[in-house]
Amino acid sequence: MKLTLTILITLAFYLETIAQEVVKNGVVGFSGNVTIIDYSFRGYIEPYMAWGTQSKQILVAPTILIASNLGYQSPQTPRLTGARVGYRFWPGTLDKKWEFYLSADLRLQRLGDRWNANLYNENLSDYQEYQVKTVELLIENYLGYGLTYKINKQLSVSQGVGLGWYGSNLQVKTSDQGRNLSDVVDYRGYDNIGFIWNVSLGINYKLPYNK
Repeated sequence: MKLTLTILITLAFYLETIAQEVVKNGVVGFSGNVTIIDYSFRGYIEPYMAWGTQSKQILVAPTILIASNLGYQSPQTPRLTGARVGYRFWPGTLDKKWEFYLSADLRLQRLGDRWNANLYNENLSDYQEYQVKTVELLIENYLGYGLTYKINKQLSVSQGVGLGWYGSNLQVKTSDQGRNLSDVVDYRGYDNIGFIWNVSLGINYKLPYNK
């Protein structure tokens, strides 16, 4: 009982310390992101919270898919697909209004969809409709840079560009278990691994702190 109480008190103290740091050095906002893989793109909105010091911050955000040129996904947006963790480092200020930063980001997503496919069946010599379920597991990791423009002490806007790599795994299930449609319904238009671009625009609000 004493050990459990000690753990709970320690955890409460630790969480309070984190909360104080978030309030003291925290930033909230949202960013619009576009990722480009070969000829495919996805658009996201990511409301985020960041905390750290004047020169470096950790950022966490849920990832909400809002647009895609991958056809069947477009009607099924917006939707929560994953999360992003980022790191920001400011080498120094350019002037009173502009700041330059370096960034590193990791985004993890699970993109699940159900749809119908009308495909030719050689055994029946006719077209047949299949119910298809696809699940894409996608990891994106990129490095980049950006600029922040201070509107006032609390409010700012930012722009960033990143380049890195991605890994994609597509799993396909159909109503016809005897037929492998993985290659036929592979909608991605890109390989399982390759390079990725990320472009972002954001609005940031620094939490006021008075002590």
